[in-house]
Amino acid sequence: MPMLAAFVATALFFWSAAPALATDATISIAPTGTAIMNSNTGTTTLASFSPTLGSSVSAGSSAYYGVRTMISTNSYPNVHWRITVHDASGSLSLGDVTVLQKGFFDASSSAVLDSAYSGSASSSDLVFTGASGWSANAGDDLTTVDMITFSSSTPGGSYTITRALIDNGTGAVIDNEFATNVTVNAGTDTTPPAAPIISTPAQSASTSPFIVAGTAEGSSTISILGGASSTSATTSGAGSWNAFVTLTPNTVNHIVVRATDAAGNTSASSSVDITYDTTAPVFGPAPDITVDATSGSGALVTFATPTTTDNFSNSLNAACSPSSGSHFDVGTTTVTCTVTDAAGNSGAATFNVMVNGGSATPLPGSHRHTASAGAVGGSGSGITIALPVSAVTPTIILAPSQVLGASTFQFTRFLKLGMRGDDVMELQTRLAGAGLLKAAPTGYFGKLTLAAVKAFQKSLDLPPTGYVGPMTLAILNNS
Repeated sequence: MPMLAAFVATALFFWSAAPALATDATISIAPTGTAIMNSNTGTTTLASFSPTLGSSVSAGSSAYYGVRTMISTNSYPNVHWRITVHDASGSLSLGDVTVLQKGFFDASSSAVLDSAYSGSASSSDLVFTGASGWSANAGDDLTTVDMITFSSSTPGGSYTITRALIDNGTGAVIDNEFATNVTVNAGTDTTPPAAPIISTPAQSASTSPFIVAGTAEGSSTISILGGASSTSATTSGAGSWNAFVTLTPNTVNHIVVRATDAAGNTSASSSVDITYDTTAPVFGPAPDITVDATSGSGALVTFATPTTTDNFSNSLNAACSPSSGSHFDVGTTTVTCTVTDAAGNSGAATFNVMVNGGSATPLPGSHRHTASAGAVGGSGSGITIALPVSAVTPTIILAPSQVLGASTFQFTRFLKLGMRGDDVMELQTRLAGAGLLKAAPTGYFGKLTLAAVKAFQKSLDLPPTGYVGPMTLAILNNS
């Protein structure tokens, strides 16, 4: 924004005559404003000129002044005015000053030009060249009126304004050049800076303090309100800024940023929401899962991912390892599920997948139980069962009188209440042959079959669960 939003310019013109380069061109101070109008009978063109020379000029206003030029003997067919604004500090720019030639007058007539001087910058000078091509003739008594405007961005200070009448052909100064000292008093800047731009996007944060950054008017002071405390920063000359903001945990921190310039004007606010989340997501219930093996090595197991809740995120995607649908070996496998929220907080849950069954494996430390061969539908002296102490799948050792191949049916799955199939029919046939099932085989594992299986297991000194698991299945397949 402009450095000065408003000013009061007090133009104090002290005229001092330099030695004339052309003795027949005499230039003197002329009245300004309505005084010029009154000196030219019947002329009302410049009646609106105000204020007069030497009065205070407010921001955006202009000072008007004139010079009287009297030509003695020579004529100058092509001349123009040149006005130079000298700034010893070098702080002026072309946009700070404009000059407009409003008109010129002789004793009987007037002309309004509204012709702008063209400006250029040269070292510490602003040089303004007026309209060229007018003639200065012997005997002329001419008053020229100019309007000089200092913009609201003009730095306060003292400037020297020099006026010269220039011969277009030779570039020579043909008058007794005048110098004018002008003092511009900087007024109060009342224009606020633009609202800061926050480059930090709205987001979730898991650490505090948190850096908020952006741009604003150069050399302004940035105030940051919100979070657990307020803070401030100063912009660079280019306008960039950043600050560490202390956040309030587990809430949405509404951060409000304003810029204040050197004159004390404060901008409109900008804001951004930063969620400071320090709480990890939580899993819902994750119960253990028990399944039967579908092959000698295990089973493919599918399960629903446990639900999650979070204090800010509505929906989170949890991942489990091993994943649902994976192959699980016989035995117990721990599944670990993890989830991470937008702030980077992570939660975890575990549950077990237990797969029953698998191939028979002899283990050391087993002990033996003996059951009647008739209990499994055969005849002979007996069957010896090797039961591991750890209660895993037993090894079957036949006594010498047992004939291998007495039954060719092989059971390939574990059986339980509610199942159907040919293997259930075969089980019922064997139980009926042993006198344990008092009903005709149907192929459906109902309550009568359940009671018969329990009786069969009890006769073998096995736990009477009614479930045809690995030990019961091994005896059936080797009977």
